[in-house]
Amino acid sequence: MAPTGIWTTTSSRLLSDRRRNADPSSFRIHAGDVYLYGSKELLKVSQIIIHQDYVHGILGSDVALLRLEKPLDCSTNIKPVKLTSGSLEDTSRQPCWVTGWGRVDVYDRLPPPYRLQQVRVKIVDNALCEQIYHNTTRHRYQGHRFIQDDMLCAGSEGRGACFGDSGGPLVCRAAGSWNLVGVVSWGYRCAWTKAPGVYARVQSFLPWITRQMKMFP
Repeated sequence: MAPTGIWTTTSSRLLSDRRRNADPSSFRIHAGDVYLYGSKELLKVSQIIIHQDYVHGILGSDVALLRLEKPLDCSTNIKPVKLTSGSLEDTSRQPCWVTGWGRVDVYDRLPPPYRLQQVRVKIVDNALCEQIYHNTTRHRYQGHRFIQDDMLCAGSEGRGACFGDSGGPLVCRAAGSWNLVGVVSWGYRCAWTKAPGVYARVQSFLPWITRQMKMFP
């Protein structure tokens, strides 16, 4: 969640099918419990904001905001996260983690008791990531740019986000604080050893996020 405790980030792609008629009342935020079907209260959403440049089926601008009806109270399992504004070089050598209740591999869903999963990943340079994806697709898409400026890549030898983790956070530890660096967006297969996962780069959207929070305090 953002520092205000009333906003949280997600992926535009998850909401794009409902863009015109996205009803906040049909969404709930699960917070404060590491088990997917835990006993904690599901929090109501009062507002959905999809990035205006997002186009379904086209890569980029894959970030959205959800405003809660009431602020979250901090606890052992609920903490605010900083929105990163510095260079990723500050976090490239620091521990980064991606979390979610998605699949544990391509073919297997998360088994009971459905505990929140987390894996440590490394930030991968965008230029290298671009080359990896061109090699992975055997250059079938000549002239196509996979990794846009508003994206970043992260993964570690078969560890990373999987199906069902979209919209989840990529956080990195820097200067004694946890920073929201990315939002799970897309990838090739699932935590594949040959290609890192791709995330919306929070730093690129910071002005937009800040503006939305000020417009709807």
